[in-house]
Amino acid sequence: REEYFKFTETIANTYRLDKLEFIRALAKVPNKVNIVAYAMYDARAYGTLEDDNLSDDLELIISSKELTDEEKDTGVRLLNAYLECGA
Repeated sequence: REEYFKFTETIANTYRLDKLEFIRALAKVPNKVNIVAYAMYDARAYGTLEDDNLSDDLELIISSKELTDEEKDTGVRLLNAYLECGA
């Protein structure tokens, strides 16, 4: 259980540090989107800090000039999968 907690915290913290770079890397393994979203959800990547705002991140992803269309799609899928974890 402790290893899993470290795993989820590492994923959430890495995402927070550089969201666009994280999404760029995740786009290289798109079949892992759901696993990563679940880990982020378990670590409460959103809702634990005041500056964590899923809507703002969605806008950041969609309007990014740094991400390709494929990477943007991965980012949107990640956030949708994260939301589905709490549904």
